[in-house]
Amino acid sequence: MEQTEARSRRHTLDLGPSEAVAVADVDRDGRLDIVCGENWYQQGPPEPDKALRFVKHKFRDLAHTDFYLEELSDLD
Repeated sequence: MEQTEARSRRHTLDLGPSEAVAVADVDRDGRLDIVCGENWYQQGPPEPDKALRFVKHKFRDLAHTDFYLEELSDLD
């Protein structure tokens, strides 16, 4: 079996207190978006030879307790 090297890039989206994350097609455009804390990050259209682009959208307010964000994913 031929081995191939996995390619990936690191993307820092938010340095806030969030520790949970979910991935879903929030805007139903066929691309996976990221939900984290009080925000969702919309994946932009792919551009050849460029990193993925995400646009931040605040969609909810969550309680903060001693620097802890109560954010367990429940998107109902």
